[in-house]
Amino acid sequence: MLKKILAFTCLTLSIGANSASLVVTDGTLMGATDVDVGGSLYDVSFLDGSCNSLFDGCRIFTFNTQATAELASTALLDQVLIGVFDVNPHFVNGINDDFVSYIFTPYSTWSSGTYVNVGGALNDAFGVIDEAGWGRILGRTYDTSGLVLGSDEVYAVWSPSPVPLPAAAWLFISAIAGLAGAKRITRSKNGT
Repeated sequence: MLKKILAFTCLTLSIGANSASLVVTDGTLMGATDVDVGGSLYDVSFLDGSCNSLFDGCRIFTFNTQATAELASTALLDQVLIGVFDVNPHFVNGINDDFVSYIFTPYSTWSSGTYVNVGGALNDAFGVIDEAGWGRILGRTYDTSGLVLGSDEVYAVWSPSPVPLPAAAWLFISAIAGLAGAKRITRSKNGT
């Protein structure tokens, strides 16, 4: 019986170890946890606001290269914007339009980033945006909340996921608990 419990525990931990978990509040996708970006796990939140307020003066970003920001944008498409959120992006926090909407992942400096385009004929596309593109879409303040089309653009704010306890540690803890329980049963049978 103990072997079955340990096997089930290991299977459960390994299945959930590398899958993104969507964060949904009242039917709105607020973000996700444990999104795999190039082998590292990140949490992401979809937030409206200015680049200055969301990214410490628009200068501190999780990703420092175009390549990693592109991996993050691809991860959004593959792991987060799925199901109803892919077909109806207005269920994503900060987006009210199903036709053309953008989710920005800035990198390196305020003047560069990648985006995911959701809705309409361009659904599931992503690309790279430079300073001129940011200014054209977001204006000089780079603020997604203060624009006429501000409800159609949102920032993806990324942070490294907390490091989980390794599966081997869970297995070890379960084994110790099982051995302690088995020892207790043996003692009670022997009357000691």
